Formats: sequence, structure tokens, C-alpha cells
Amino acid sequence: MNANTNADTEAPVAAVTGAGRGLGLLIVESLLAHGFRVVANYRSPSKELSELEDESADRLATVCGDIGEEQTAQDVAALAAKRFGGLDVVVNNAACSRDKALIAMSPEDWDEVF
Repeated sequence: MNANTNADTEAPVAAVTGAGRGLGLLIVESLLAHGFRVVANYRSPSKELSELEDESADRLATVCGDIGEEQTAQDVAALAAKRFGGLDVVVNNAACSRDKALIAMSPEDWDEVF
């Protein structure tokens, strides 16, 4: 977790899951470009997110972990509160899939996917 402080306390705060690459990373970039402060959650480190964090250290904080785990979700919320004073928007971009026919998916598979 990144623990820098932020001078712009009026900007809205967003948490983005699945922010390490792809669409999640693009969402983080767009939110930053529109003046948001962002807590970005990722499961696997990426060079792109690390570079973005270096460039936007005053407005971007990161949390590594599986957002499907309660502790990671608590860490995201706690960092948003500590670093930025709260949370205004949540973008639930993280996803997983099961390569099975719908009829073959167990209730446990559905719980993990959703």
C-alpha cells in the first residue's frame, strides 16, 4: 500500500478493482485525467501501473490482492479512508471466468464468478 498524503481534498475518490492492466488500467488513467484520486487494486503487479503510480503519487494509491478476499476489500476501503478521506465511487472491474458450459457450472463456480 502506498501511504502518501494528498493536497487536493476536494477531488472525488474512486476505487478500481482489476486495475493492473487492460480495461482496469485504462479506467484508472481516465479517472486520473478527469481529476479523481484513485485507489487501484490489482492481483498481479504490472510495470504500467507501477509507472503510473510513480507519475501520480499524490493522487494514486495501490493495493495488491485478490478482491474476492474480504481482507483485500477491507484494505482498499481503509486505504481510501486513510489516504483520501473516504470513497465516492467503486468500479468493480475485476473478473474471473470458468471455461464450462453454463449448465455444468456448480454453485461454487457461480459464487466465484459473481
